[in-house]
Amino acid sequence: MARDESGIQMFPTLNCRGKLLSLHQPVVMGMLPAGPGALEQAGQMLAAGASLIGLQAAGRQYTVAEELELLGELVAALRQHLPHALLCVHTARPEVAAHLLGLGAHLLYDLAGSEAMMQLASASRVPYVLCASLYSEEVQHAPQTDVVEGRWQYVVGQINRARSLGVTDVVIDPGVGDAKKPEQNWQLLYQLGRFGLLELPLLAGSFEGGFWGLPAAEAAHLYPLLQWKALEQGIHILKTSDVPTTLKLLHSYNQYAGEL
Repeated sequence: MARDESGIQMFPTLNCRGKLLSLHQPVVMGMLPAGPGALEQAGQMLAAGASLIGLQAAGRQYTVAEELELLGELVAALRQHLPHALLCVHTARPEVAAHLLGLGAHLLYDLAGSEAMMQLASASRVPYVLCASLYSEEVQHAPQTDVVEGRWQYVVGQINRARSLGVTDVVIDPGVGDAKKPEQNWQLLYQLGRFGLLELPLLAGSFEGGFWGLPAAEAAHLYPLLQWKALEQGIHILKTSDVPTTLKLLHSYNQYAGEL
């Protein structure tokens, strides 16, 4: 972690359009399914202690028009009824990102790794989440013999690219759980700390539904252990669909870490 001129350790913060999000302790991003009841569910996530609300048109393939309508209506409703909520929009489409940022979304999670998305984050002055996952064509077609090294090189290159385009705040999601083989996901999990050497906030959240080489029923029991291990590796943001359970685990971890 970076230190100031006096040598005091500096904890990362994100400037979310004038709202500062401190990451001196890990925080939770609640993933909100777009659809009926989403506004109420977002309120419940925030009441439970989520620091961020993540939005994505998931579940099936959407046309641009469908994604614009679905997420646009949701962002507008959240901005009206929950104006203090920090909203992180997930998309691979620049036109969708531009519309949602125009409605007041606070962070951009780029599912494409494109220069156009970086330019949007720079112009809108919002934090940019860099995702080294299978959604990125460059990562998807890269040799997977050493998944950690491959994603490290990709992330370093993307950080330099984003910085050159004027992006100020960058968050890294190494994509744990998104690799093609279970052993690669385990490698990523156990070497997450390497990405901390970049001294940028780290995000993890593909545990639920990730490829761990186990039946879904058995893998579900692993999720808290995976999250705990990620916290030990220095993760700042945990992304989850189960906010209360994740926050209980986070509380336990903070107590444990405080006693070390």
